[in-house]
Amino acid sequence: MAPNEQKLSNGVKTELKKLPKSTFELIVEIPAEKWNGYYNRVCANLSKTRKIDGFRPGKANNKIVAQNFGAKVIFEEVANIAINETFYDALEKNKLAPIGAPKVEVLKIAAENPIIYKATFAVLPKTNIDGYKDVLKRVRIKQNDAKAEDKEIDESIEYLLNSRAKLAAVSRPAQAGDRVEVDFLARLNGVKIEQGESKNHPLIIGKSRFLPEFEKQLTGMKSGENKEFDIVYPKDYYKKELAEKKVRFEIKLNLVQEIITPEFNDDFARALGKFSGAEEVRKNISEGILREKKEKEKEKFRTAIIQELVKKFASGDLPEILIDAEVEQMLHEFKHNIEENGLRFEQYLSQIKKTESDLKSDWRKSAESRVNTHLIIFQVAERENIKITDEETSQEVNKILAKYKNIKEAEKNIDHEKLKTAVNDSLIRQKVFNLLESIALGKK
Repeated sequence: MAPNEQKLSNGVKTELKKLPKSTFELIVEIPAEKWNGYYNRVCANLSKTRKIDGFRPGKANNKIVAQNFGAKVIFEEVANIAINETFYDALEKNKLAPIGAPKVEVLKIAAENPIIYKATFAVLPKTNIDGYKDVLKRVRIKQNDAKAEDKEIDESIEYLLNSRAKLAAVSRPAQAGDRVEVDFLARLNGVKIEQGESKNHPLIIGKSRFLPEFEKQLTGMKSGENKEFDIVYPKDYYKKELAEKKVRFEIKLNLVQEIITPEFNDDFARALGKFSGAEEVRKNISEGILREKKEKEKEKFRTAIIQELVKKFASGDLPEILIDAEVEQMLHEFKHNIEENGLRFEQYLSQIKKTESDLKSDWRKSAESRVNTHLIIFQVAERENIKITDEETSQEVNKILAKYKNIKEAEKNIDHEKLKTAVNDSLIRQKVFNLLESIALGKK
């Protein structure tokens, strides 16, 4: 695209050029007559704020300042002032709003000459969503009737009972299902392996959270007993250096506890505090499963809706900065999920034989789709004039804060502006999706 030249009211000239991927190059030329003003301001500021031997703050003249700091420092400061005072005016004149920090390069700077610099930056691409309602009306997806199965209810009850189980120390030999605490030391060829030692390590025999062969060796042992044995690590073990290797274990069993699970009856239900009996608990669990399944069906429908819109209206002009930011967000979410499940991220990478860079590369297409989803949602919101009131935002923020045990402490540690922005975006998404669903279902 041919450059667009403009002259600002202060004599500053700009030349704007559109580059691929919603990126612009802006060249700004500041007239020579501005030089002295910038130069004097820089020297005065350096004289006031930086130590100059033999002079009190603010008393050294321009010549002394130049001798002390040199042309390079002064020219850099002049460039900074010049850029700060002209760049955003130039953006406003061209009606552009950059995302992220611009890349700025000074092309020319010399005493009493024009200052010329180049700024490269990305903007949010505009997506043309004309006809989006017609696309929605063509969305077809089979929605299953949600039903809570008896097996699912029974499994939830079992989980609830296990969460209320009590532990009782026993003197009998350990058996499957017992909780034990064990000291262990693991050596390969006489050398302790990494993370190969632990004291009072807790585990439940038979749950296979540790090496299955290790758990088998604990069966039949009593509290206070010692034992030594070898284990050959499996071929597919996540640490390659241990795969198929024979490791020597020295262990001491410190504690054996029987897990006593309560019986599911009316007494148990009443002890939960808000139920009259076991049937009411069962009904409550059934309703919870039903809600969750309906939510999944709703999410499936929403996914189909947005996939159709992305397929039709996706921008092929996405700035790299947006895709990079989305990849980083995906990585942050993924790390959190991995660590929530008790696995270190480094361990996970080792298991799947990939690096962090590999994951980022694998996710790039998904990140593009997610960015396009965000853009389309907010384009719909703009077109349909969907807004969130301050009251709606405040109510949602208060709900989030109410989940913290210490609200005052939470208010100190939470960035309120970021939270309000995130809540506002989330509420807009909800309203947009409600509208999109209504259109797709023929209700609007």
